[in-house]
Amino acid sequence: MTNTTQRFVSTNSIQSGLSLKTTTQGNVPSNNTNNLFNCLMVNKLWYKITLEILYQNLHFDTEIKLKNFNNHFSNSYSNDFKIHPKSLVLHKLKDIKQSDIDLISSKINPMDLKWIEFYICPKVLPSIELFTISNSILDKLEKIVLPGSKLIDDNYLKIISENCLNLKILDIRACELITDSGIYHIGNNCPNLEVLNIGRHSRGELISDYGISSIIRNTNIKTLGLAGCGITNRTLWELAIIKGSQIERLSLNNCWKLNDNGLSKILKFDYLVKLSVLEIRNCYKLTEFKNFVEFKRRQKSKRKINILIECCDLLQRKFKDAELKLDLEISSRIFNDISEWINDDSNNEDLPYSNLIKFNSNNSIRNL
Repeated sequence: MTNTTQRFVSTNSIQSGLSLKTTTQGNVPSNNTNNLFNCLMVNKLWYKITLEILYQNLHFDTEIKLKNFNNHFSNSYSNDFKIHPKSLVLHKLKDIKQSDIDLISSKINPMDLKWIEFYICPKVLPSIELFTISNSILDKLEKIVLPGSKLIDDNYLKIISENCLNLKILDIRACELITDSGIYHIGNNCPNLEVLNIGRHSRGELISDYGISSIIRNTNIKTLGLAGCGITNRTLWELAIIKGSQIERLSLNNCWKLNDNGLSKILKFDYLVKLSVLEIRNCYKLTEFKNFVEFKRRQKSKRKINILIECCDLLQRKFKDAELKLDLEISSRIFNDISEWINDDSNNEDLPYSNLIKFNSNNSIRNL
């Protein structure tokens, strides 16, 4: 792959440019790569094998590391040389330029990619060539995470949907150029999608029942983040009826159109049997919380699910009031049932409650 002199010279440039994070259990990164870098110095065979391992998971958390990596490639390899990474992750590179992304993308064969993540990199996107250059479906790509992007739009989502048919996780939070049109393409072309997060802080009216309906009807959705979106109760009922048996996490923070005719009744009728996380911050039209309390208790007692219901301060107070009121109702019913049982004259084996009180009073007088 390279001569011996070039190999030893380039080792330092690889180490300075590549922030390797090998994946362990639960996709938790590990930074212990000294042994791998030392393996580069053994011989040509070790160099080649080690380099393939190093290039499997590319992780850059500073602009300098990405630039060093690009410089190393430009100086060490021909234009035809390609690497086959399984993951490409950029973390909070707010000042990186698209030209730097295009350069590293030109050195990647995307057919083995499983995970692309640009976490809070608002000014750049994965080069479109990563999805189209191979002229074939990227059947291994399952996870795309692009939160906070100011560039991703419906056309970009359309290209992703047409080339990543096995996509399972899509995180496009705070990507405020996305509308129903882009979500519609994802729903129609990505049947294996299990996790979708399209929450946003502004322009929520661009995501409505129309776009989400495509996700509900055509994918395998289990986790759905809709914070700040302009959905109505119609979406919730559609979700409950079609996918209620598999929904595990649902975020509805700041969904201003929702009211008691939707979520409260859905919980009452027990559609969401696997739900473990429910977020409803700032949904101020929700006023009836008895069904929420009963559903939470039912999940724990019947299904052994300790559901987390996250509320804002106002809704949390309403939830606590509903809990207290329900406890009082239950206590009152228990007391009434006991009283009726004790005073049931038809049961000849039991002493009437009034006689028991009188008997106890007489005994107390005698003991004086």
